Amino acid sequence: EYLVGGTDLKLLTFASNPEADIVITSGFKQIGGLDNPAMSSIEQVPLAPLPRLFESNWLSSCNALYRSTSFPPAFFADSAAYAEWTWWAFKLALAGKRLVAINQPTFRIHDTQGSLSKSAAYHDAYQSLFQRMLDLNPPMDVVRTIKVKMSADWHARSGRALSRGDWLNATACHLRSLMLPDGLRYLAFTRRLIPGWPPKG
Repeated sequence: EYLVGGTDLKLLTFASNPEADIVITSGFKQIGGLDNPAMSSIEQVPLAPLPRLFESNWLSSCNALYRSTSFPPAFFADSAAYAEWTWWAFKLALAGKRLVAINQPTFRIHDTQGSLSKSAAYHDAYQSLFQRMLDLNPPMDVVRTIKVKMSADWHARSGRALSRGDWLNATACHLRSLMLPDGLRYLAFTRRLIPGWPPKG
């Protein structure tokens, strides 16, 4: 849901920042009829777009306006099936696109139970997304951040598999999580994979 005056604000921001490639804003996420801040501290994003992306995604379908001359159609030709806004935020940050961030709400996201972001396929897509990011050869500090995220994702996958009773898959995912940077923080999880170990209460 676009809030009144939001697009005008972005256009005015472009007019006063002719060097900008993209304008991003904050907004709301409505859960249970209550508005919660979405994309808070967004004004900090232009200072370090890539590191901030791995703290919280700052790009969505409704919070940005693009300068068309800065984004040829080919830029959006390799969309990701899931988490596509994270993928495009990564690409434009890596390409050095110039961002201007306005900490003013211009949209409202209505949370729904059947949204794609709550599906198993969505969660299972992150390993391929992270690999696509690595294939673009980002800076080494970003490479490490991505691999730490990969480790966390394998750990989450292991937990989901274990909750389904899929011991073999849970074990395989757990071993993958341990082999990546910071993976040893999940070492204690190993005991939950021992047959007969009490389930987590």
